[in-house]
Amino acid sequence: MSEIELKPAKPTLKDVAKLAGCSAAVVSAVVNNARGNVLAGEAMQKRVREAAKKLGYRPNFASRSLVRGATDTIGIYVPPDPGAGLGLPYEAAIVQGIEQACRDHGYDVLAINLSGSGSPDICFHKFAEQRIDGLILLHVDESRCDWIVPLLKQSSNIVAVNYYGRPPVDRVNFDDETAGEIAVRHLIRQGHRRIAYLSGVYAPRGPGADMRCAGYQKAMKRGGLPVDPRWVWNRSRDNPQAGETPAKPDDSVAAATHLWQLGEDRPTAILAYSDGMAVAAIRQLKKMGYRIPQDVSVVGIDDSEVCEVVSPSLTSVRQPFATMGRRATELLIRKAKAGARGTKGESAPHVHELFAPELVVRESTSAPCEK
Repeated sequence: MSEIELKPAKPTLKDVAKLAGCSAAVVSAVVNNARGNVLAGEAMQKRVREAAKKLGYRPNFASRSLVRGATDTIGIYVPPDPGAGLGLPYEAAIVQGIEQACRDHGYDVLAINLSGSGSPDICFHKFAEQRIDGLILLHVDESRCDWIVPLLKQSSNIVAVNYYGRPPVDRVNFDDETAGEIAVRHLIRQGHRRIAYLSGVYAPRGPGADMRCAGYQKAMKRGGLPVDPRWVWNRSRDNPQAGETPAKPDDSVAAATHLWQLGEDRPTAILAYSDGMAVAAIRQLKKMGYRIPQDVSVVGIDDSEVCEVVSPSLTSVRQPFATMGRRATELLIRKAKAGARGTKGESAPHVHELFAPELVVRESTSAPCEK
């Protein structure tokens, strides 16, 4: 008859207490970093931690959360929307920064809507279940964000990235207008005078595209250059069939075709609202027989990974996604640690931080060819 191999029992609080020479209550306070009536000096804390390490003791997550009144977990929510989701490059780059900050502060990350189909109700449930200490919102539709108002009554521990809605939420945004401005200034310095702007985001996604266009127009005005209305391509206006859907490569095909039907008035440079739009425009222009950048220079915005793999490599304006995700997380953890969860009538001023763009020059821009 074979002997049954028994697994060694997991060490308990009492085991740690016995080895450290103190009570289980002291061990609980130390290992859970709890704030209560049980206090322990530095020497005792050191003995407890050394005993726990020696025995291989790990506090139970559920028990620790109950003792501390905190989960040390940050939730991330992306509302259901075409072209949005945690698996897409935009959100993934922000999540990278969120994850780094959580790791540095000893927090876990909970992807609340990984499939992209969960309604905002799931955020209420996670707070009610005490599964999260705070929530980071990505890609919130400013025209459909009334649900945030009651959510704030449940918990004020909410921070949003690139958020423009009315409900007062701490936010970390990208300076879209300056991004458009510095891209155009770069093209003007290279000698371009006829510069087009390709927009691609439908309005409910947010004002980012319009703000980048405003920066484009401001730079053109400051450079003393006219803006031909035909150079500003708007997918909603010039492609009625697009509807309220995310930008697609077909949009850039339509835009490039439109611009190059202008004959002698066609632009020598293009600023696209995103890298994806810029890459699609480059492909279409090359199919039409134009050389990049000899015949037309192209600039994108975001500085995503695609900039390095397209040929020629794409000049772009960097949006610091990871840095913004990290900062949003730091703000949220600070709120959570301050015990702001569940408070009403928050009196502290709301944070609104704006992150500056950075021009990254590559091969897709040069001085216009003289004819």
